[in-house]
Amino acid sequence: MRCVSASRSVHKSTTSNKTGTTLSKPSSSSSSSSDEEEKKVAQEEPTGDKQKQSEAKQAEQHQQPQQEEKGQQDAVDAPPRRRMDNTDQIWLDTLAWLDRGEVGSNIALVNARFATLVDKQLQQRHWWLEELHICEQQPKGTGAEAMSLNSDGSYYSLPLATVPLPENVVGFNSTFNIWYFDAEVIIFLHRMRRLFTTDISLQFSIRMTEYRAWKAMARYIWPLMKNGIIILVNLKRKQLSMMRKHVSPTVLSDCPNLVQITSSVLPERPTADDTFSADLSGRDLYMWLHTPRPDGRPLVYKLSKWNMGWDKFVNEVTRWSFITASVPVKYMVLATFDFNYTRRERMVNILTEEKLTLLSNAHPTSDGVVTFVKIVRCPAEFTESNVITWLRMPRVRKESHPNLVTIGFSDDEIGPMLSNSAASMSRNRSG
Repeated sequence: MRCVSASRSVHKSTTSNKTGTTLSKPSSSSSSSSDEEEKKVAQEEPTGDKQKQSEAKQAEQHQQPQQEEKGQQDAVDAPPRRRMDNTDQIWLDTLAWLDRGEVGSNIALVNARFATLVDKQLQQRHWWLEELHICEQQPKGTGAEAMSLNSDGSYYSLPLATVPLPENVVGFNSTFNIWYFDAEVIIFLHRMRRLFTTDISLQFSIRMTEYRAWKAMARYIWPLMKNGIIILVNLKRKQLSMMRKHVSPTVLSDCPNLVQITSSVLPERPTADDTFSADLSGRDLYMWLHTPRPDGRPLVYKLSKWNMGWDKFVNEVTRWSFITASVPVKYMVLATFDFNYTRRERMVNILTEEKLTLLSNAHPTSDGVVTFVKIVRCPAEFTESNVITWLRMPRVRKESHPNLVTIGFSDDEIGPMLSNSAASMSRNRSG
């Protein structure tokens, strides 16, 4: 405004000069009026800013109650929030699905409560031993050791347990193999004998000429396992003969829970000439297969490979044993042949109210034909679904055997043994 006032004064002076009057300074009255105008403008500018701020503040104060009312209305309309208050048992059940490493290294560090829950849950877990081999320590003559399998396929050494296994160790996740045997191994087996009382699959890898090995097995190992054996795996004729000789002539019937045998030996019907026979393995299998179980479970016999006596066995089972039977029994005979086998049978025994069926199903493969054969003896009222239930039993349909114990040491792999009194004392201490 000061520039505007000065320009006006110059304009007036110029006009008066043109009219013959001389130039002169602006009068004091004009300068004072310009200063008043400047002050007035300076006062008007902040007044406008204050007015804008006041209007914005009023608008904000007007909107705030509306927002509060809207928030309150949303809170009323929204569903009520629930506080998650899980019990300890819920957390314990949840932790059971997590890996033990994650539970121990992550969950336990959350707070004191979770640390306590993790300790309790780990104690409740069931543990299975991985693949374990009992071998002779190297160099020879230094005792026994346990070998286990790493994730990369290599083996690492473990000392034999010197105390009974914890209660939450319940079985074998893979195989338990005995390749060496001495007094230390005997004590170790007694410390873990609880694992041998149920669901044991047993196979032998002892040659027939290893007499000391068979005697040691019959004396020290068989009593620990016989009540828990449910499957004999890959049973050979010579092995069964050695079991009859060193364990008992009635070795199969002495196993109260034996319900399945896999073998290449076919059951053979007893005859009058058996008294003079040197090998009674087939007869023992036949007697075992035709002995009813008190619990009503079916017996299962798996033929591991084709045998030339198959047709004779089928005739004995169908035409002799079943037709003349007076006592019912439940069993299945399963076999797989690499050729097309088409024989079928269906028979009924009115006296025992049973039926026997022989079925075969051929399936083409890239190498030819595979035929699955099954002989089923069951109650007459059984339907196909009942038979399928038998076939779906875990021990029947699986080729792998959990809790598989393999005994395979030779005479040269037997170390120092304990005397009878020392063995008795060690068994008492191991319990």
